[in-house]
Amino acid sequence: MLAALLVCVGAGAKVYPTESYRLSADGDTLLRWTGTEAEVDMGADSVLARVKYIAEKAFAQDDSIRYFGSSEGLQTIGDMVFEQCEALRAVYIGPNVSTIGQIAFFYAPSLTTFTVADSNPYYRMQGQMLIDVRNSELVASGYEESTRVVVPEGIERIGGHAFYMSDITAVTLPAGLKHIGQSAFCWAEQLTAVTLPQGVETIGEMGFYACSRLESVSLPASLQSIGPVAFGFCDVLKTMVVQSQTPPALQTKGDADVFWYTDLSSATLYVPEESIALYQQAEGWSRFGTIVGMPRPESRVLIVETMDGQKTEIRLETQPKVYNRGTELAIVSTETTITLPLSQLKRMTFRPVDETLGIGDVKASDGDDASPREMINFSQLPPRSHIDIYALDGRLLRSERVGDTSSALSLDELGRGVFLVKINGVTYKISRK
Repeated sequence: MLAALLVCVGAGAKVYPTESYRLSADGDTLLRWTGTEAEVDMGADSVLARVKYIAEKAFAQDDSIRYFGSSEGLQTIGDMVFEQCEALRAVYIGPNVSTIGQIAFFYAPSLTTFTVADSNPYYRMQGQMLIDVRNSELVASGYEESTRVVVPEGIERIGGHAFYMSDITAVTLPAGLKHIGQSAFCWAEQLTAVTLPQGVETIGEMGFYACSRLESVSLPASLQSIGPVAFGFCDVLKTMVVQSQTPPALQTKGDADVFWYTDLSSATLYVPEESIALYQQAEGWSRFGTIVGMPRPESRVLIVETMDGQKTEIRLETQPKVYNRGTELAIVSTETTITLPLSQLKRMTFRPVDETLGIGDVKASDGDDASPREMINFSQLPPRSHIDIYALDGRLLRSERVGDTSSALSLDELGRGVFLVKINGVTYKISRK
């Protein structure tokens, strides 16, 4: 049935009675749809085909409409045009639609299909997501059967009400995202955890309002402000991680603050160790029952093996996300983004970094130098062992073979810091303070 609805775009003559709509005096604006038609194809009607603008709430609370198709001449779909059109299933956006108003599809729970004309330069579809190309904004998302959503890369803004009252249980947000719009995830009652990527600067009013199953939230160091009631009525919120050293600004609206009617007395706030006192004194943040330093992230090594047998090891301080871009693989962490051509990739694995050296201690020998001459002792290594020393960014600093009689390797020229030592294919971490 849905396929049949979609192919009617541009189909033969079909004239709607004038009683079904009200237009402006010049005929350019559709002020209100009053009919009970299940399918509205503006391009099929000689009068409606001349309409350029659809006014605010023109179809609001229409219980009959199931399909809407815009004409070639339509330019603007106003604010809240399809508000509470609960039977609406599919929308076609024509080639010249350049403006879609705020929350145009607010609470249209049956809407699963958007189609955009290929020649439209302003909007495009990616999966079931309607995207404003000019603002890199996700305008709306079809209510898919899948409850796990991956927002495509390149999106910088999640539009207002984009996932309002959706059934998603998990969402993966892209690197480069900057803004979460008003009520973007409001009433997403199946959502249990949210991690905002580094780069997000603002969360709009009621951004995650009434996410009643939301237990854990992780906010990046880039976050600057959170809008009123953004985490209001989050009844089971247990943990929040905030990586910013300076507490993000919490906005209020009247008596309502960011955590309005959210009980934080049993919740734990994890912040940078050096910022605990700042959060304990900051209004709003101080409501958390427990404020402690962030748990130390598990360090990982990414091991990449290419088709020619070469292996490369890259140290990552945070759990990375992996994206398939068609011809290449992108590994994104808070420190770096690594791209690998799929045609050259043979195998890729992750493993934790062993936090102990395990083969001897780093010791300082007595000497005449003002600074200690530090050594790594290798008395337990087999002869001709291969040793590589790397910086944390993956740069090879030294490569040595320990001889039959050698038992130590000087670290004197490395300076202070944390280094990775790869010995016979096994990587360890050392710290020089």
